[in-house]
Amino acid sequence: MDIPKEHNRSRFKDLRQLSYFVAVAEELHFGRAAAKVDITQPGLSDAILALEKELGVQLFSRTTRRVELTRAGAAFYERPIRILSELSS
Repeated sequence: MDIPKEHNRSRFKDLRQLSYFVAVAEELHFGRAAAKVDITQPGLSDAILALEKELGVQLFSRTTRRVELTRAGAAFYERPIRILSELSS
């Protein structure tokens, strides 16, 4: 069965978004997380906003001085860790 290329690109994008989410969740800083995953900070912010929009929840509470996981973000955290871990095994 052939999987359409669009579907492959979508899945790859989803995995990148998960890795971006994990980086921000672990660093609690968009600049450091962006450096960790080798993306620009605005690109990382856009990816996180897109993930939040897709999920329909706010994953991070942001101020000019601080980034924190929301309850939804903390609950979601284990899922991408598990998925990314299984893929790297």
